[in-house]
Amino acid sequence: MIELPLVGREHERLQLLDNVNGSNPGAVIIGPAGIGKSRLARDVMKTVACDPRPTRRIMGTPAGASIPFGAFTGRELGSGSTLDAAAVATALTGSKRGAVPVILIDDAHYLDDASAHVVHQMLVNQLTTVMLTVRSGEPISPTVASLISDRGLTVHELQPLTTADTTDLIGIALGGVVEARTSRLLIEWAGGSVHVLRELIEGSITAGVLKSSAGVWRLLHTPTPTPLLRELIDGRLRGLDPDQREAIELLALSAPLAFDWFCDLADPGVLEELERRGLVAILRLDASPDLSIRLANPLDAEAAREAMPITTRRRLSARLAAVAGPRDDLTDTETMHVMIWRLDSGHGDDPERLHTSAYAAIDTGDPALAARLAAAAFDIGGDSKAALFASWCLAEAGNSVASTALLERALAICSDPRGRIAIGLRLAEDRWWSDHDEEAAQRILDDLLTHEGEAAHPFVTAQRSVFASSMATSPEPDRPHRSSSTPTNGSRRVP
Repeated sequence: MIELPLVGREHERLQLLDNVNGSNPGAVIIGPAGIGKSRLARDVMKTVACDPRPTRRIMGTPAGASIPFGAFTGRELGSGSTLDAAAVATALTGSKRGAVPVILIDDAHYLDDASAHVVHQMLVNQLTTVMLTVRSGEPISPTVASLISDRGLTVHELQPLTTADTTDLIGIALGGVVEARTSRLLIEWAGGSVHVLRELIEGSITAGVLKSSAGVWRLLHTPTPTPLLRELIDGRLRGLDPDQREAIELLALSAPLAFDWFCDLADPGVLEELERRGLVAILRLDASPDLSIRLANPLDAEAAREAMPITTRRRLSARLAAVAGPRDDLTDTETMHVMIWRLDSGHGDDPERLHTSAYAAIDTGDPALAARLAAAAFDIGGDSKAALFASWCLAEAGNSVASTALLERALAICSDPRGRIAIGLRLAEDRWWSDHDEEAAQRILDDLLTHEGEAAHPFVTAQRSVFASSMATSPEPDRPHRSSSTPTNGSRRVP
């Protein structure tokens, strides 16, 4: 399990240490789930324990919230049949004089009233200093609310880490350099939650989509959550009624979607309820005056897409493509979405727009999607440029096997001499640099000379010079050396 260090919280840590020192009653850390409240509190407690001062940690739990004194264990409660707040407080803090203990109460929003009253008694009698963590947005009892507001505890509302701090955190966790796009995706999908970030890093490494190559960590696909995180995500989507579920699925296939388009597809009242529940976000993109809608968390979108039946995807994609209509004012990104919807509904029949949309997908940092669009453009129109671009995108996405297979298929059916030469040269490069099969590479070049004649001769000669040069400098004569100046499957320029 990956352990994320405490990064970007030094100011808050020093403030909290000041709050629990001396005669101060303590502090409250408030923030959304996963932001790092408990991690910060544990670090402060670790420093306090070095003073040394007695420390204790108590956990509030959903199960204990309805049980009197449910936050405490048998050791604090003792063996007597009668329990009262004073007795439990004494058991917690000890009856001997000495250093005032510091007690961390994690997830204090789950405290039952009796447990909250114990904490209140300890503070009134100056038996302890406390530090509470409270999840924002969670309902809490009036007793817990008054404990926070009435006892002079300093309240800290924890903000998400800055992008720079989160980027540093990812680099430290992975122990190396991280590609900028990879950091951006992980930060975007984590949504400010350090807990979610850790699960995404761990899940992506396990799934093989987050890898280190030449000392640089890179995502080959969208982040992959761990089973635990996936279960938490699925739990957010359970309990939706059919109309709400369909609205979520529409947005999962389309985000961001123009507000007016959505209102043509679903009841605005459904959207209002989803917004209240924090499942969708309504925003303005760039400087546009028009509103757009997307799911608040990319993980929800991924989960909805994965769980969507094929028939549902086809039906909803057809509805989305229809609402876009034959518009002439679509942006490149909107056109890309329309092409995806048409493909998913079984009506991808415009190779030129598919090819253009593939470039738009590259601009968004999604080579796998670009490869799908470019490959579809090739399948429909047989254009060699689309085949070359699709193979490059597949290689960029880390799928060199599929890249080579597409080039072989394109070479077999392409009738344009210039296209065949370009595809053949690229395929020979793949065989030489990726497969280390120099004989196969030379056979491909021989076939180009046989079928294309003089038109291919200067290109084949140049390519063979490159191959010969690499063999001359190779430390292993029986295996070609991939020089840093020669493009590989993962480092080619965009065709």
